[in-house]
Amino acid sequence: MVICKVKFYLNLMKKLVTIFLTLFVASSVWAQTNYTVTFSANVEMEKVQVTNTVSGETKTLYMPDNVITLQKNKQQETAVETVDNSAFLQQTGENTVVVNMEKAGHVNLTLYSLNGTFVARYSNNVDAGPNAFKIGAASGVYVLVASANNQSASLKLSLTQNSQPSILEILTTKPEALLKSVDDVITFDEGDQFEFIGYYKNQTDVKTAVITRSLKISFTLNTEPSVNTTQPVDVLYTTATVGGNVTKDNGAAVTERGVCWATTDNPTISDNKEICGDGVGAFTISLTELADATTYYVRAYAINEVGITYGETNSFTTQTISVPTVSSAHIVDVSESSVTLEGTIVDDNGATVIERGVCWATTENPTVSDNKVVADNETTSFSLSITGLEKGTIYYVRTYAVNSIGIAYGETVSFTTTDIPVVATAIAKHVLYTTATIEGSVTSDNGAIVTERGVCWSTAENPTVDDNKISKDAGTGSFSVSLTELSEETMYYVRAYAINSVGIAYGDQISFVTIKNPIVNGAIRAEFSVSNTKKVYFSQGNLQYNAKTDTWRFAENQSDMIGKNNSKISSSYDGWIDLFGWGTSGYNKKYPYMTTKTSSNYGDGKKNDIAGTNYDWGVYNKISNGGNQAGMWRTLTQSEWYYLMNRTNSNNEKLCYVAAIRAADGEWWSACGLILLPDYWTDELTYQLGGVYTAGTDRDYGYVPKSILYVSATNWEVMQAHGAVFLPQAGYRNGTSVKEIDSEIGAGYYWSSSAVLDYDLDCKIQRFHIEPVNQKFYKEIAQGHIARCMGCSVRLVQDVK
Repeated sequence: MVICKVKFYLNLMKKLVTIFLTLFVASSVWAQTNYTVTFSANVEMEKVQVTNTVSGETKTLYMPDNVITLQKNKQQETAVETVDNSAFLQQTGENTVVVNMEKAGHVNLTLYSLNGTFVARYSNNVDAGPNAFKIGAASGVYVLVASANNQSASLKLSLTQNSQPSILEILTTKPEALLKSVDDVITFDEGDQFEFIGYYKNQTDVKTAVITRSLKISFTLNTEPSVNTTQPVDVLYTTATVGGNVTKDNGAAVTERGVCWATTDNPTISDNKEICGDGVGAFTISLTELADATTYYVRAYAINEVGITYGETNSFTTQTISVPTVSSAHIVDVSESSVTLEGTIVDDNGATVIERGVCWATTENPTVSDNKVVADNETTSFSLSITGLEKGTIYYVRTYAVNSIGIAYGETVSFTTTDIPVVATAIAKHVLYTTATIEGSVTSDNGAIVTERGVCWSTAENPTVDDNKISKDAGTGSFSVSLTELSEETMYYVRAYAINSVGIAYGDQISFVTIKNPIVNGAIRAEFSVSNTKKVYFSQGNLQYNAKTDTWRFAENQSDMIGKNNSKISSSYDGWIDLFGWGTSGYNKKYPYMTTKTSSNYGDGKKNDIAGTNYDWGVYNKISNGGNQAGMWRTLTQSEWYYLMNRTNSNNEKLCYVAAIRAADGEWWSACGLILLPDYWTDELTYQLGGVYTAGTDRDYGYVPKSILYVSATNWEVMQAHGAVFLPQAGYRNGTSVKEIDSEIGAGYYWSSSAVLDYDLDCKIQRFHIEPVNQKFYKEIAQGHIARCMGCSVRLVQDVK
């Protein structure tokens, strides 16, 4: 005789039911071999009927929703835990769970919230058979874990006050971990045939077998189809493409498939549906006549004889219908009284365009209430003309388009009927302290002769001829004008203009800022390094003296050189001299006569020797245009001259050049000398401001060495305004005559403040040569010395604090 205990295991996930049948020998339940018959179905069965076909005994086993069954392992005992059971026993409520034990033993029950937080625990020895427990907890969903003798089962419970918990989902991965019920025993002889009938709704499936081994029996019971919903695509204003995929018919042919939709979540075929054939496979459907700017929910569905299945819910939002999008008008051609324009409908934005065109007025932002021309309605790229316009008038125009929602406009563009001149943008050049050169151009007279052209300017934007103007000759082409009497460090706005019989035209506005005169109290405020640690400012010109008035000044222009007029002068000479003998600093007014005469006898210089700094012209003399107080200026030492003339910038570019300045009338040079460039200077800046390096043949002037720097008088003025220093060639005075001036040998002799150690009658100087021989330049920057009885130029400096 065989005793059969029937145990049911339910796996709710994917609606898969697995049921186990375990057979035991009657004489010794724990000693017999266990035969297990496992059968499964693809649906959740309502009940299973088990029949011994030999004896005819039949039992129908149902599936209760609130029972946990645990079997005690006879070979291993479990220690009893001492825990507080009050969380289960003292709470009120009618939520109940049953644990069915085949043998008496120890059981642990633990309740968790869904996020894994511990809620309560029960641990104690219980009797064999069903053991009922009340579970009191706040309403909600929990996980209950029961364990005994190395077995465990988990239930997901929905707990409410005064109600039974429901099984929502099995959390364990092992079907045997959840034993649904052990209700009945059927007696078999070994080898008896048995029969199982699984019930699902109105369907049944009968299986028979003989208990001789463990085996698995599968039930093939039809169920609803399996279907997925695809993501909506091509969602527009009133249409969208949706669909699904019927992956399985699950034993019964799919007779209908499609989608259902609504404006609320989880739609059904009772809302709206669109059928798309039958059978399995993927399908798509176009939904039409939807509302714009609306969110829809859609699900695929499939129907067979068992029932209907829905896929997951997806949502989409239709686009908002709005006024059209229209491009700005493109002006194709403008004449004296007409204009041709083009426009484009970029997008109708969900509603058919019923009218398109352009509107215009002589005020900004015109509308169709002003003036309009309607275009052909057949195309989205359109072209039309406006006629009957006034000459020389600014018009404002906008494209427009109309649909059922309303009217849309493109951006406003403007045009001026083309019968006034076309003026190019002006260019500002040679901007100085109070002057600037402006270049402009009239590129077209548009059929009417230009009677006046020029530039207008103001310190306010958009100047007109009613502000300030300089006129040039009539006609078209390029022109240049000079602005004078401007203010230093001032922003000016300039426009070129042209006038014909129709009216006046202006070019684009430009602006420039006049520079600040760099000369302050006679000092050119540009820095020159004279050692690794010291920088100086140069005076605005060479030092000059008037013997009759006993006054000192700096030359007004850096190129001023009057050394050739220093011959045959006396202490009562009422003029300016600029070649001074040694010891003429004015110290204690002791040697004033030496400012007006020198000697050709070297020995005469010794009696004029003055110790310390008393030789220096900048120590004791007030210089009228150099601050007019003593002690503001000094003379460079020999080593400082040497350092100064051998400087280079960070690009290893020279900062000292023998140079010639071309006169305004175009003569090759009006002044020759040495140009010193400030520390910050670059070759690029030299070119930008007008300086030019030359090599080879230049016009009619023959060969010019590359190291000569020459500039026009105008360009030199710009360079000077940015801090360049010029030391004019000056020669020297010997007795009553002047040497090496002008066309003889162009040479510069400038005093330093350092005496020659090995020849105490002389003083170290810095010297350069320019020799115009056969219209060729020879250049030398060299150190030398000259007797103290001679007269040389003086260029004073201030130390940069």
